[in-house]
Amino acid sequence: PIRGDFEVDYYGRESIEVFASTDELLSMSLLFILFIDDFGIYRNMYQALKGFYITPATLGYEERRKPSNEFMLTLGPYSALIDDVIRNLELGLSALGK
Repeated sequence: PIRGDFEVDYYGRESIEVFASTDELLSMSLLFILFIDDFGIYRNMYQALKGFYITPATLGYEERRKPSNEFMLTLGPYSALIDDVIRNLELGLSALGK
């Protein structure tokens, strides 16, 4: 199930509707580390894909190393310019700040 379903079960739909309709919404900041990695799909392949993924920066070292705490943002094809991929990611991530 989606995490939101658990919140609705625990808090109830009415409390979430009240929270979402208030004028003074509280916000929370999440610090993350952005990784950009080149990797080949096949062993003999010269063209590499670019992987963009984030890890929460507030986790301890051991927790950050776990694959379950890495969140894939996108894959950039080998022919794409890295500036184009980052520009598209920037548009999506800046929307989260609003």
